Amino acid sequence: MELNQPEERALSSQPRPVRWGAAAVAGLIVGGLFFLFPRGIPWTSVTAFSATVMGRVMPPEVPYLTAILVHFLLCAIYGLAIGAVVNKLRPELAMLMGAIVGLGLYLLNFAAVYFLFHWVYGREPAIILTHLLFGAFTAAAYRGLAGRQSPPVEKP
Repeated sequence: MELNQPEERALSSQPRPVRWGAAAVAGLIVGGLFFLFPRGIPWTSVTAFSATVMGRVMPPEVPYLTAILVHFLLCAIYGLAIGAVVNKLRPELAMLMGAIVGLGLYLLNFAAVYFLFHWVYGREPAIILTHLLFGAFTAAAYRGLAGRQSPPVEKP
């Protein structure tokens, strides 16, 4: 069935609201992968048993459970930020923009760690990679989850 021109324009010009639940879930899904592989790669000495938050190893005084909770909280918040930015983009552009947003989130993370907690452990290239990959993967997951909309219910 072919749509005529005015209907096509109407369909393409409809606003696409941000699906906040999908954005948070996308962040949590990718955050789960980054919990298993904290630096985004499986061949690192940092493991799921290390107290890490978004690739950054926490100081020894931070309890493991606290690090896990902070990690997943940040993943959900990062997912919301990434979802809001990539909402209307095509999937391939969404992944690129997600990586760029991930880099911006890294800069915020770095500033918070440095100025609020007065410590930086180095290994920043690995943490930058973590944020870039997290942003790209979360954008892809969000676009996949947001595209799964239930069909509209017709009223009798």
